[in-house]
Amino acid sequence: MVFVPPIKPLIEPRHWRSLPRTLERPPLGKINTANIASADPAYAGITPEKIREDFVANGAKILGPSKRDPQASLTVNADSEILPDHCDLTITESGVAMRPTHVFALYPTFDSAIQDARCSPHQLRLTYPQTRRVVLRPSHSALWAAYCSKLPTITYEPVKVLTSSTSGEDPEGPCSRLRLPLVPLALPYTVGFDNLLLYMYSGCQKRFVSSMLLPIDTKVEIKPQLEAWEKFAGFLTLVPRTKKNEAYWELHPEAADRLGALMAERYAFEDLCRLARNVWGTHQDAVCLGIVDVRLWEALEFAWTALLKAMEIADRVSGAVDGAK
Repeated sequence: MVFVPPIKPLIEPRHWRSLPRTLERPPLGKINTANIASADPAYAGITPEKIREDFVANGAKILGPSKRDPQASLTVNADSEILPDHCDLTITESGVAMRPTHVFALYPTFDSAIQDARCSPHQLRLTYPQTRRVVLRPSHSALWAAYCSKLPTITYEPVKVLTSSTSGEDPEGPCSRLRLPLVPLALPYTVGFDNLLLYMYSGCQKRFVSSMLLPIDTKVEIKPQLEAWEKFAGFLTLVPRTKKNEAYWELHPEAADRLGALMAERYAFEDLCRLARNVWGTHQDAVCLGIVDVRLWEALEFAWTALLKAMEIADRVSGAVDGAK
């Protein structure tokens, strides 16, 4: 069975043609280098471009709580509860240099201006209960400060190591219990944070697009699900290395239509509407954070184009089926 996250569809299938043909790309902001130094003094004086490049070049791992840690989220009352200043998490160890500096506490924004940002008059609204789930995501705050021109100022605090395990008996490998400063972060679509996180640590458009349109269920065996990724990889062109630039993956001009055809074959129409929420929501998060990376915006536009192509094919097929009845 094809996995689709259990998220609310962006729109009903019958209204899909009211969606915009393109996603708006806002003017790119300017990164305040003082915010980078505030988040982590170790990166003071280093350009945002260099920080972004180095995290990718050094193969920094995407961080997350250990599977043995039950504290991957908090539940708070929207009005009366205040998030703590720190959070203790067990992190799979990947070396002192790659330990996270902060943990982001993600919760849906209640800003009416952001909530009212609509791509269609028929867009289905998200509703949030009074008691909401706050998702915790450890990360390197300097990297986010190097990507996001609208990120709130983050203050550095030394990470406190509470316990450390080097035992080879743990299947996850060595783990450390860390006390991390907590950064509350309100976003239009909290699920989109993980998509942005993947791009920032990999710098890979292919993986970013796949995370939005070809999601993988991490609770079951992953290998069979990667077949869709492999098909998608064939749609890409490898740009050779030159004297000025390293080799990199580029989205092929015709790949969006081909990926759309693959998706139309793979997903039901309502599932395509759920994936539309994934792309639109991630786009809204990128707007909210003021991300300055051009290739990320290109990948978002590519994903939206592929999605609309899939909907067009699905609509045509469903119309043909209805006509044959």
